[in-house]
Amino acid sequence: PAYKVRPAPEVLPGRWMTGTQSHEAIAGVGACVEYLASLGEGTTRRGRLLSAMERIRAYESTLVTRLLTGLRAMPGMRVWGSQSAEGRAPTVAVTRDGWNARDLATRLAEHEIYAWSGHFYALELAEWSGTLAHGGFLRLGLMHYNTAHEVDRVLEILQ
Repeated sequence: PAYKVRPAPEVLPGRWMTGTQSHEAIAGVGACVEYLASLGEGTTRRGRLLSAMERIRAYESTLVTRLLTGLRAMPGMRVWGSQSAEGRAPTVAVTRDGWNARDLATRLAEHEIYAWSGHFYALELAEWSGTLAHGGFLRLGLMHYNTAHEVDRVLEILQ
């Protein structure tokens, strides 16, 4: 039995619909797939998507390596988690001695660099590590549209 609204038919695919489809989400996903495919090479959309995802991974890896290297060189800065780009997402959680994570995020925002602070649902980790009392972690996330110059700006401001 499928949980569905009563007027939904008993045949597929309507049987599994709980109501009106999210047409805007369907259009958005389609546009996202086409955008990503435009970043790759290949003769098929699948090939272009695979190529794009590999390119994005490689590029973001260079950016996060640059960020990690710069952060580790700063006195009092602690990078939490893996210290290398290998096998990690281009997202980094840091703390800095003598600083509240929210204050670090605010400082970056004053320069139009938007980062987040908090526990990010890792509440027990933030409590255990003692960071919660200081605003949790500063979270820096990179994407394929970021540049090395932007990473350098973040490092300069945090310095």
